[in-house]
Parts: sequence; structure tokens; C-alpha cells
Amino acid sequence: MVKRSSSLLPVDLVMVASYPILLVMILKKMDIFILLLLLDLQTQLTHFNELVELLVNKSGSQQSQQLLTDAVYMFSTGSNDYAFPYLTNPKKLPFPKEQFSEMVLGNFTAILQAIYNKGGRKFIIFTLPPEGCSPGGRAFNAQIGGKSGECMQELSGLLEMHCNALPKRLTQLQQNFKGFNFTLFDLYKLFTQRIDNPSKYGFNVSIEACCGTGAFKGINSCGGKRQLKEYELCKNVTDYVFFDASHPTEEANQQFAQLLWNGTTDVIAAHNLKSFFQL
Repeated sequence: MVKRSSSLLPVDLVMVASYPILLVMILKKMDIFILLLLLDLQTQLTHFNELVELLVNKSGSQQSQQLLTDAVYMFSTGSNDYAFPYLTNPKKLPFPKEQFSEMVLGNFTAILQAIYNKGGRKFIIFTLPPEGCSPGGRAFNAQIGGKSGECMQELSGLLEMHCNALPKRLTQLQQNFKGFNFTLFDLYKLFTQRIDNPSKYGFNVSIEACCGTGAFKGINSCGGKRQLKEYELCKNVTDYVFFDASHPTEEANQQFAQLLWNGTTDVIAAHNLKSFFQL
């Protein structure tokens, strides 16, 4: 989606670009499963390059370059790269864990470098949420013989491995490319805090979803528009951390958004979003 002023004159050009999709992945092709509504980051980069061309045509090279340099580029992606291969065959990933993580991180940092080459300098990266402890993760863990109610530790471990390796890869980019600036938003920590101690953050339920069916309402049937039509909907959504099998409720999202905007360095560092725009 692109929003801009009606006149598109260089002096008042204002633009926000967003590439939302139901399922997003870093890796372009995974042969072990087929996903509809999939938009990989390489395709999104193609759309971004088209946007850059539009900017140059409408406002000229100098102003478009300044806009690209001043912009903040925000990424929340990667969970599906780990979750879907694991959920397809939990006993065998397509590659050894470390190699698979390196593939995901390598593809991701290549995208960041490509945006840097177009003028991007300020990047906000979200760490990955602990999907193994989501209602969907707990439900799947029970289905494959795990102890009922426990997290799917193998999947959460993969995501944590990614989160632990991410700062080093970003620091390497910062060292290798002049002006590259990044900040990390610790979504893994924020989710874990609310899952482990929901009442501290104003919630009552953290292991069960508000909407869905099956154990922990972890089967994503909410709305009845998938193959499984039956679903349950909670009476008070504000009591819940998770709305469905893996996504947070509006209340949880509002807390995350506030911390993203002006949170302290224990959850977002080296800059929160507010201060990042002021750099």
C-alpha cells in the first residue's frame, strides 16, 4: 500500500509504503510445503525498487535520495521460515538447525544490504516471537505426543537461536557499511513476559487463545472460513494475550506498539522508534 499527497509535488511529497501479507517468509522457495498468499522478501524488495523508481520520477534524484535516507525501515519477519518446515515434519528439518538458521539470516541481511544500497540507513528489526509457546504451538505439541500444556520447545529453541544470532549479523552490517544504523525490538522477550506472568501486564489468560477450537483453542478455525468451520470465541478479549493460535490481541499489540514507540533499552535498543525518527 502506498499513501501519498494528492499533488505529488516535490515540496509536499509524503509517502508511506507497507507490504503486508497473510504469510511472509524470508526464504524464497521451500519445496517441502506449498503456501498460498505467500510474499517472500525478495518479491517485496522488487516492489520497493519500483517505489524508488516512482520517487525518482516524481520528485527527482536529490529529494528522493534524502527521503530514502531519512526513512525508517521496519521488519517483522522470519517466524514462518522456521515454523512451517517444523510443523510439516517436526522430526526432520530440511537442513541441520545451524545451517538452516544461517540460510534465513543470510537471506535477510542480503535484503537489508540491498535497501542500504538504495539509500536506506535506519532499520528496526523485530526479534521473533516464541511460537512454540503460542496456543497453536502448545496444541501441536500435544498432537505429536508432547506433554499436554507444554511449549513446543524444539520450535522455540530454533526461534531463540535466530534471535541470539541476529545482533551479531546486524553489527557486522553496521561495521561494513558506513551509516548503517539499526535497532532491535525484543518481541521474543515481550511475549515471554506476558505468557509467563500475564497478570503483571493486565491479562488473565496466556496459554489459550480467545478464538479457535481444540486444545488451547490452538487450531486456527476462528471465523469459520477455513476447512474447519467450528470455533469458539471468548467473552472478554482483553483478558487474553493471544487472539488466535499465534497472533496477539489488540490489547497486547497496543502494549507492544507503545514500547516500540518510546520503550526503554531493555526491550528496544539502541533507539526506540520515536528517537530513531529524530536521528
